Amino acid sequence: MLPTVTVQATAQRQAHLKQLCLLLVGLFATFSPVWAQSSVDESQVSSILHVDNQNPAATPTGPGTPAQPYSSFTAALERAWNQVRAGTGTKLLVHPGTYREGDEHGINVNGDSTDTPPLVIEGTAPNRVVISGADVFTQWTPAAGVANCFQTPWTKRWGEIRNPFRTDEPTRMSDLRKEGFYIDGKPLGQVRSAAELQPGRFWVDEDNERVVLYPPAGMNLATHVVEGAMRPDNNDFAVLKFYHVRNLVVRGLTVTGCAKPFSAALLLGNTSNVLIEDCHFDRNVGEGLGLNSWQVTVRRCTADENGYKGIGGAPVNGLLEDVQTNWNGWKSYELGFTNDFDAAGMKIGSVRNVTVRRYKSVGNMFDGLWFDVYCQNVTVDQALLAGNRTRGMNWEISDGLTVSRLRSVYNPMGWLSFDGHNVRITNSTIAFNDPGLQFMVSGSGRVDEMTTKLPGIETTWRWNIRNSTIGTLNPSNIQLLFDTYPRDYIGNHGGTGSMVEFRDTYQGDNNVFWRPPSNPSIPDAGFREGSGPSPTAESSATLVGWRALPPSVQDANSVWGQAPLLAAQQALFT
Repeated sequence: MLPTVTVQATAQRQAHLKQLCLLLVGLFATFSPVWAQSSVDESQVSSILHVDNQNPAATPTGPGTPAQPYSSFTAALERAWNQVRAGTGTKLLVHPGTYREGDEHGINVNGDSTDTPPLVIEGTAPNRVVISGADVFTQWTPAAGVANCFQTPWTKRWGEIRNPFRTDEPTRMSDLRKEGFYIDGKPLGQVRSAAELQPGRFWVDEDNERVVLYPPAGMNLATHVVEGAMRPDNNDFAVLKFYHVRNLVVRGLTVTGCAKPFSAALLLGNTSNVLIEDCHFDRNVGEGLGLNSWQVTVRRCTADENGYKGIGGAPVNGLLEDVQTNWNGWKSYELGFTNDFDAAGMKIGSVRNVTVRRYKSVGNMFDGLWFDVYCQNVTVDQALLAGNRTRGMNWEISDGLTVSRLRSVYNPMGWLSFDGHNVRITNSTIAFNDPGLQFMVSGSGRVDEMTTKLPGIETTWRWNIRNSTIGTLNPSNIQLLFDTYPRDYIGNHGGTGSMVEFRDTYQGDNNVFWRPPSNPSIPDAGFREGSGPSPTAESSATLVGWRALPPSVQDANSVWGQAPLLAAQQALFT
């Protein structure tokens, strides 16, 4: 079965995580800006088609009426798209059922970016309309030569899929496999040899054209639904892909079972004016949802338990609202892709004018929320990032981030920023992230690249943190509240460059800082430079020392104290 994503924690901390998983922290009274988003005019729909593969009267050719619906989602979608291209706004109503369709390229809608009437694809019942890349496997026999296991025929020879990233990246970026098997919808772990098999795992034996599955203890496969991801064969496609399409609505669908190790089950490629709402992009081999689009709204959607990533892409002018990306990255991590280079709950890059509101990312094997390079004008309001294996928040080589009511808690690191410029954080809690850092800002060595890609950037920093709580209760956590690399802005090291710019352009006030003293000679060394194993008098500053740094007073009304940090912890659960 799907491995449980855990965090090294005390029993109390595990209980906190369980409770946090049920919460979207911060309730919804204040205003946050929303950039241009989708505005599909559904009143232009003048034709409605029906597809219902459970209706005995349904046929592959329609005509698509309620009495005689299509039986094939692919055929109905092709008709709907042809009508739209001919000038008729069309809604395709998809009735409950699992639609296991598509060829080696999945299901594709290819346009030419023409401004057409709307295409609306809408499930008629919540959580009961499934577009699946997986097929049901019923022929299971005892596996020859492998005790306690069962086998089924398998003729695909996909092999190892090469990771698409730079070859000079660090180790722990293995190639991955794209097979996926599920029992009653729950994904199974994959191994690379018979010797590694254990309950809840499967192995692809290409030499003998079989899949070998080790069921969970006591399970009779004949009484359960076993599925295997089959589509697409071509890794450039998806279960469902829209390319150069304008004025699109996707509503009430579940897209699952996609056989791709690194990219999305539902993929938007150069699409514009798109509304996606009340959908689930869960339990795919790789990624759930890919947003290479502009003027896009994603609302009330999940991208959970995907093997690699929840949501990716490069949206421009968009809104993601009431979205969650939980428990992603487990499969790639199991198969050796343990470098946090790309996998995440949500990792989007080169975004412009995007708002993320009421977002939850819990228990991912990599970062919870990652804004990759060259992002501008991003707003995050009311986000819960908890229990992720690496970091809660990551803001990298980007300019213009406004964050309010963020809760980045119980991750090994609360926040990482490489050359993040122009950041404002208010009313947020970045705390209890153990055993690592609460907050790290750092130079990446790519400042010239940043200033070239983002015209108008003159310095690396300009951070403003107010009315927020940053701290830890862990007495063994000696990594401090601000940690920087290289070590060149606190003390008398004579450093120059980006860390000095961070210090000289920082503004903050009315914050709460605290951590238990771990070195009696440095009782409240809350602000530290360098990446060594422990603070020293030369590399650390007290809150008083932090305030005294040039060029101006820092955090004049902020406090250093355990009591307000405890109050902030209690507030997470009320």
